Amino acid sequence: MSALEDALLDQIDGAMDGDPDAESRRGGLPDDECDDDRCCKGNGDDAPGFIPASQAHERTPFERMPTPFQKATGPKGVLADYGKYKEYLKEEAMIEAAKRKELMSRLAMTGRTLDSSGHNEEELDEDDLLADDEFMKSYAEKRVLELKQQQLGRPKFGFIREVNAAQYVDAIDKEDKGVNVVIHLYDAYSTPCHVLNQILGLLAKQHPYVKFLKAVARSLSDKFTIDTLPTILVYKGGELVGNFVRLTDRLGDEFVFADVEEFLSVERIIVRELAVPVDESSKRSVSTGFSTSRLQRGTVGRANDDDDDDDE
Repeated sequence: MSALEDALLDQIDGAMDGDPDAESRRGGLPDDECDDDRCCKGNGDDAPGFIPASQAHERTPFERMPTPFQKATGPKGVLADYGKYKEYLKEEAMIEAAKRKELMSRLAMTGRTLDSSGHNEEELDEDDLLADDEFMKSYAEKRVLELKQQQLGRPKFGFIREVNAAQYVDAIDKEDKGVNVVIHLYDAYSTPCHVLNQILGLLAKQHPYVKFLKAVARSLSDKFTIDTLPTILVYKGGELVGNFVRLTDRLGDEFVFADVEEFLSVERIIVRELAVPVDESSKRSVSTGFSTSRLQRGTVGRANDDDDDDDE
């Protein structure tokens, strides 16, 4: 195991290996419930996360991750150029603060009680609030239009794709620099991971300009434990811009579609206003995963067998 990988795992709370039950809950099997044919599926050598023994030590997703003292190039893991990203966030925050100041200045006009024509306070407030609503609506529409224009010419996805260790680096490095790449590191035997995969699959349909990936954590490193999962890493332009370990600490033990959508929106990974509409029943379906996931996963194989029989 390289020093870089050890450093990465230290950042991802690798000290949690002490759980005596962790080993029995670690999984290397793929979450095979994605209904998109473009996702990686298969058995044996074709299975997601499978690495032939001959290639096991040839390349890892963390192979090119630099130490904190090296110049950052390629996908960086949790260590690279984080200071730069923080500076970027400061600049973005300053821009947003200026925009908020403009909005607040406009909204402050509603503080008047009587104008020169003798309108009473109630009439004036109603008129001003109406004008403010129009202003804010116009501002929001302008912002959405700007974002849509930025997406022109960028690749579209619309599904969540499984990657293994050999595919991990290229899936990040070879992507358009303007695309957010969201990678869910999961364990196939973890209910939160299973539910999150279902929710991310639906969000991928809603946000086709965001690249959603999933990878069995243990296929990337055998030091990952279920206690650190689910983990989400976000890359943009080959740089790590988001590292969210053990997401249940943020979302709660039993989260639903709206929780994940809110989290990704707050972190500026997705933009709700750009979402493609989907059937509301789909959102409800993935949001009931904690109460039904074990039953569903136990019946997936039988359901697939029945489908195969019908095809014959």
